[in-house]
Amino acid sequence: MLAADVFALTLTSSLPGSVENARQAIAELRSIATTTSCRPEQHCDGGSCPVAGWVESGMIRKYVVHANGQRRIIDLLMPGDFFGLSNGDERDSSLQAVANGTRVARCSRRRLLDLAERNRTVGQLLQERAQHAIARLETHLLVQGRTRAPEKVGAYLLCLARRLGSPAADLDLPITRYDIADHLGIAVETVCRAITELRNAGAIDLNSPRRISIRDAHMLDHEG
Repeated sequence: MLAADVFALTLTSSLPGSVENARQAIAELRSIATTTSCRPEQHCDGGSCPVAGWVESGMIRKYVVHANGQRRIIDLLMPGDFFGLSNGDERDSSLQAVANGTRVARCSRRRLLDLAERNRTVGQLLQERAQHAIARLETHLLVQGRTRAPEKVGAYLLCLARRLGSPAADLDLPITRYDIADHLGIAVETVCRAITELRNAGAIDLNSPRRISIRDAHMLDHEG
């Protein structure tokens, strides 16, 4: 499957109505946007005008850097995820490519919202993707709210595996342990100790630093 098709497949499955209507809506979206490829660690932010857009393929991190220099990851955006839909949404945050093959589409926010007003299917799509983002962030808050670090990290890995479509298979981590730490708001040393504890408990196997096999999803999902 071509990388661009990941975006189309994700949206087609979430759009109401016929597949043909979905394809037409996706074509109209792409007609107003400029798509660029981003290397890992390359910033994917737009220019001076209010910019909106979406991830066509790969992954980007949305993050902020506080005055004390600490980085905090707000979200990980994957194909079909949008950004910049509300006023001020990207004012203090930055977008940065995580994985090879990352492609990001961008357009002015006003142009995207005008299209949503003219095209009912596009409007429904933006509403559905906004609801999807809210649900994802609510889930992340619940993960952060767990008491012990192994519970946080275990639930985080399980959520990431589900988003990547591999909850019962080997998980190739697209992000580093530093990313996990900055997304959960804990120290990277705590993440490393938690992963070791999960391995010793039999919940996961470590095939390599970036390749994890989930052996007991119930244990990872357990509140403790």
